[in-house]
Amino acid sequence: HDAHLEIQASAVADGEAVRDFMLATPLVDSVGAALTAVKVSGEVRSDFQLNIPFDRRQGEPRAWGWADLNNNRVNIRAPEMQLDSTSGRIVFDNDVVKAKGLIAKLLDQSIRVDFRGESRKKGYEVAIDTSGDWEVKPLAKFVGSEWTSPLAGHAPWTMGVDIQLHSVGFTYQVDLST
Repeated sequence: HDAHLEIQASAVADGEAVRDFMLATPLVDSVGAALTAVKVSGEVRSDFQLNIPFDRRQGEPRAWGWADLNNNRVNIRAPEMQLDSTSGRIVFDNDVVKAKGLIAKLLDQSIRVDFRGESRKKGYEVAIDTSGDWEVKPLAKFVGSEWTSPLAGHAPWTMGVDIQLHSVGFTYQVDLST
């Protein structure tokens, strides 16, 4: 009457293989939208557990654990951006996925990233907090020297991004402070 399947595993695999495995678990119904919107390239280390009851009356399936990134490239589809040299730990418990203190490079400059995502009634919501202290001159190749040539020095900044992923499309809000 209390039959269930328990799996505890440690894995080292390419980020796409880890994502594909997660999409084949009960996580597909909760964080599937987030997992399909993020592509991690390079080796990922993960430790996770699955608890799957044979009878749904005994409870819902649960998947939890962590994944460590070490100098990985992360491509985000919505809104489109590429994070290079991404390192840190991502923790998940079913639909709740979070990270604190990820470090990465965006537009060739260092940033710090914290995020928390979880399922809501209207889709999957992700709250992202980022910060950096960027030199102005290297930004010229991304925004044009006409914008950066009158400037010098660096600019500390923080940015919050709230994303709502729907089965079709997404919306987001951005709050940037310098």
